[in-house]
Amino acid sequence: MSIWEAFNYASAAVKLFYDQKGQLPTERPLLDDTGAGIGREAETPGNDGAIARITYLQPDVALTLPTNTELAGLVQRQADLQEELEALRARKETTPADQYEVELEKLLVDLARVSIQIRAKS
Repeated sequence: MSIWEAFNYASAAVKLFYDQKGQLPTERPLLDDTGAGIGREAETPGNDGAIARITYLQPDVALTLPTNTELAGLVQRQADLQEELEALRARKETTPADQYEVELEKLLVDLARVSIQIRAKS
């Protein structure tokens, strides 16, 4: 999937969100890949988008190497930690600030360590 395709999808989703609510959009997705500081919307013509059309999101290298069982275990651990991180972020408002920070730090350090191990083995 290219950055342009992701941008178009997100733009359409934002438009649909406001259309369904019958509201004027307060958010406007813009893409500026020329660095001009102007940007453009998905449906308007312009110079921005040329780089986005040729820039593709690639899957994590480790995900393409499932034959290595140790590496597969690390990739699974990384996914589990990312899920835990998302769950913690969802609980942020109901978790005491000091407890949230301790849990967040632990998860981020663990995630960084696992990511280093994955890079070293791939």
